[in-house]
Amino acid sequence: MGPRMPMLQIGGKSGMPESAVKENEMNRPTRHQISTGRPPTYAILIVALAAGAVAAAERDYEQIIFPEAGVVVTVTTGINARGDIVGQYQAYGAMHGFRLDKHGNYSAIDYPGAVSTNAWSINSPGGVAGDFRLTPNGPINGFVLKNEVWTTIDCGPTLGAVHTFAFGVNASGDVTGEYKLPGVSLGQPGRAFLHADGECTDITPPDAGPGSSVAVAWAISDAGDTAGYFVAGGITHGWVRDRDGNYAVIDYPGSAFTNVRGVNASGDTVGLYRMVANGPTQGFRMSADGSFEPIDYPGSPHTRALGVNARGDAVGDYRFADCPIRRCAWVWR
Repeated sequence: MGPRMPMLQIGGKSGMPESAVKENEMNRPTRHQISTGRPPTYAILIVALAAGAVAAAERDYEQIIFPEAGVVVTVTTGINARGDIVGQYQAYGAMHGFRLDKHGNYSAIDYPGAVSTNAWSINSPGGVAGDFRLTPNGPINGFVLKNEVWTTIDCGPTLGAVHTFAFGVNASGDVTGEYKLPGVSLGQPGRAFLHADGECTDITPPDAGPGSSVAVAWAISDAGDTAGYFVAGGITHGWVRDRDGNYAVIDYPGSAFTNVRGVNASGDTVGLYRMVANGPTQGFRMSADGSFEPIDYPGSPHTRALGVNARGDAVGDYRFADCPIRRCAWVWR
């Protein structure tokens, strides 16, 4: 891993009370420009985000439930510029990936011989990234499915990973995700990686505070920007890394928890946040101009925004409201 760099703080400080957020809006926090070469891609966001700009727009939500008997969970996590969507569904105790094309046709995605498969993202040519497990207690590896050809993503040889999760894939075929070292349980965050030119590289963000050695890279854009979350001092923060290696921390204004799940080539991000640590989960979209837009499925107290495409369309999931199963998916256009 390369030398550690200070991180640029973007948005309201996580866990700040409302009074502190208002004070912060008047007195912009100290920020650090990071890295070598060109200025950070996300530096343009500073003014609007420090002011905690939040905007809302009218959007059409479409409910998505995989059409198969026994389905109890449907989650959408990726959408490409054509409008093709991928995600996961659970039926009879097993996880399966799926694709929903722009014409409304569903198809299951199951790695050959696997007991579980998750599809996480889809790029503009139609390549899908995900993960699979061949035995109930065996290792988890990532995959890219392109033109019906499966390519395994395994960070074991280069990073010593026991488990590798492939979450994001861009048009160039570069993959981001999470890997776990021996001794790290599946329920704990691992470390972030970028897979390019056939090799995994650790891209866990530099320390922004005590204990920030755990991270996940959820997404990668066609511009080469990656995004995810890390944990520092018990607080979860979002982050974005541009293609030159400049990191920026993203916190929804006043929140106690922020997780960035998607990024597009224009610099728009989507994710989820909580105003209190164990409170309701809400989705958000952060535009490249720095404004935040809440994403809340109508009537649901728990909404997650999990993917965004080049047009700014988003996908995710929600609970309750009009959802007849444990968790339903949505697309927001």
